[in-house]
Amino acid sequence: ITQMIADNCAAEGIPDNIRSTIGPDVVVGGGAAVLDAETSESNTIGVVFTAREADFRMSIDYWDLKVEDQIGTFSARDILYGCYGSDTFPTDQLCSLFTRDQSGNPIENLRVDFVQSSYINLDTQRTAGWDIEADYHMSLPREYELTIRTAHTITTTKESESATGEVTSRKGWAGNPEWVGNVTFRLDKGPWNVSWRTTYIDSTDNWRPGIARSNSWIGLSGEEETYYYKLTLESRIYHNASVGYWFGKNRDWQANLSISNITDQLPPRASEQAGIRIQGYGAFHSQYDWKGRRYGLNIKKIF
Repeated sequence: ITQMIADNCAAEGIPDNIRSTIGPDVVVGGGAAVLDAETSESNTIGVVFTAREADFRMSIDYWDLKVEDQIGTFSARDILYGCYGSDTFPTDQLCSLFTRDQSGNPIENLRVDFVQSSYINLDTQRTAGWDIEADYHMSLPREYELTIRTAHTITTTKESESATGEVTSRKGWAGNPEWVGNVTFRLDKGPWNVSWRTTYIDSTDNWRPGIARSNSWIGLSGEEETYYYKLTLESRIYHNASVGYWFGKNRDWQANLSISNITDQLPPRASEQAGIRIQGYGAFHSQYDWKGRRYGLNIKKIF
């Protein structure tokens, strides 16, 4: 468990050696007559620029999405982890979905004895940011055609508001980088095409009040040693390349050879105690490439 979960359990008086041979009763069901309708509000404004004397186009869009009374469900484990790992503990909505044994029994006292895992109205979510895209095309000598495309998403707001009105911003946390972008260069000549794509993922930092930076243990020397959690994820740059060729009587077949993650970048290392989802020692979020360098051959036919 993370240090925040341990600290919140201790604040509630839960001993660190609690043991139980009996699992909780978990109620799973619908939300009829207890759920509010989920509502959303989306606002978008954008501009598009097209050059008159060059094959260039650029668009800039600002978007703002708000979802209220979001409907969802959690497993019993996620409810417990979500409550004790919340920045708004103990007032987080998830903390009201389970109870503990209060019998005073020396074995079963304070164990989780009931969890309500039915559909509920979750917090309010708001996300806002900018999408920027641009395309440029030009003809080169010897019948070469060059196309450059780039697309970027810059997140300015990523926050949730609990049922008690407490706001948590997750912008810049692991899994929510502020800036993600890519640029693609493509060169065509006759049936041949070559492309190179570079993708950038911004760095993230999971430090916030209530998150521990370090812990300690008794080392091999018998002395107490301090170790530090890794709360930041470094930025990543991935490079992909491909070569394609159209063939056949009507050029309706294409062979495409590709190389992904050319520099064989690994996901940044991270600490689970920092509230970062990991697999092995690396951050396990959708933005990162977990497969390493790989090659592909694709053949397609147009009918």
